[in-house]
Amino acid sequence: MDLKPLSAIDLIVKYADDTYMLVPQHSSVTLQTEFSHILDWSSSNNKLILNTLKTKEIVIHRPHISETLFPPLLPGIERVDSVKILDVMFANTMSQMQHIDGLISQCNQRLFLLSQLKYQNLSGPALDVIFQAFIVSKITYALPAFAGHITVADNK
Repeated sequence: MDLKPLSAIDLIVKYADDTYMLVPQHSSVTLQTEFSHILDWSSSNNKLILNTLKTKEIVIHRPHISETLFPPLLPGIERVDSVKILDVMFANTMSQMQHIDGLISQCNQRLFLLSQLKYQNLSGPALDVIFQAFIVSKITYALPAFAGHITVADNK
């Protein structure tokens, strides 16, 4: 039996051995009920053990919202401010700056590597291939997921 959410507006996204559950504020079932459903599906139906130490919860919200409006904590599950999904960092306020800062840091490290290869007299065409593979691909990966959400205020 395939894993499906209890509510029609909830969403379960699966990729390889990762599962992501999205429960909007106005769902017909609680987050706890949906999570319990996943636990039951895992253990009873499929003889799988969910690693709750790796399980994280993130509540997406507008900046400066009081935590008193958040849903209750899931028992034994850590609530985090950001989560990395398929190498894209998502923050609880949907700010893209944490992802962009990490991207810039990784690209700077790779540019240093490229400078070392240039210093070792690697040819221009070979440097270009490495630049495309290690830097351009890193910048353009998942660009549509975050680029349209960057604001002028994010540059401050």
